[in-house]
Amino acid sequence: MQRSLKVLGILATFWILLALIAGALVTKTGSGEGCGANWPLCYGQLIPDNPTIETVIEYTHRLVTGIAGILVLAFSVICLILYRKYKEVVWVAISSLFFLLLQSALGAFAVLGIGRQSAVLALHFGFSLMSYASVFLLLIYVYQLSKNRQLPTSKATPRLKLAILGLFVYTYIVVYFGAFVRHTGSALACEGWPLCNGQLIPELQGQVLVHFIHRTVAFIILILFAWLLYVAFKHYRDDKIIVSFSLIIFVLAILQAISGAVMVLNDLHIIPSMLHAFFISILFGLLFYLLLYVNRKSPSNHLL
Repeated sequence: MQRSLKVLGILATFWILLALIAGALVTKTGSGEGCGANWPLCYGQLIPDNPTIETVIEYTHRLVTGIAGILVLAFSVICLILYRKYKEVVWVAISSLFFLLLQSALGAFAVLGIGRQSAVLALHFGFSLMSYASVFLLLIYVYQLSKNRQLPTSKATPRLKLAILGLFVYTYIVVYFGAFVRHTGSALACEGWPLCNGQLIPELQGQVLVHFIHRTVAFIILILFAWLLYVAFKHYRDDKIIVSFSLIIFVLAILQAISGAVMVLNDLHIIPSMLHAFFISILFGLLFYLLLYVNRKSPSNHLL
């Protein structure tokens, strides 16, 4: 049973990550209306006739998302049943289901033209990321609980716990703002990198303002992750999870910054755009786990 559950968890995690990347491709290619204002059908059909490239991309995205939804639903429900005594696992499983339904609803709203499109689509990506992170955590729990009856705990100080919580919230805001930049057409408002239109601080108005704010908050987050890595190596060298996760998160943050720069310098080329979505997804999942890990109570408090 454990082996089958691990396989299901890997598939669910892979497919929902693929759905996130496919969503980035839809945005990059402007294929959001590839199926018209119809949902869940595509131009009123289950399988559209004579599809355009945009229709193929949007339809594939919907298909991948649908498969991911089925896998996530099955994986989360099984985890709820098998690990119902572990309150953290139960909470994360419910979270994965909640955000799965929420991002699906927002995706439908975007297609049907309900609400302000840029805000709805940005929220759609943010909630999809939360769903992915929750499934990723469930997969980690399955592997950990297959070896031990308890989840590992840390000796993190209240200061570190608060700092990682702040980092998590700030990262989510940066992610949302990045999605907002894409969906408002502001991704190329700043020509060149690291300068914006040849200036260190450009004229801050309109799309340039939106883009420049994103660059600024993204640079700050890179500094914050560097600080986290410093603290991990200086004060928590004996905690392999804190050290290894902090290191991987920092590396991913650098790769995220590089892919963002390459996007701008290559007029939002498809490959760096998809890598940009991939790196932030993995980073966010690791940060979510780190947040729960440092705040986890003693083993006796794991159980319901």
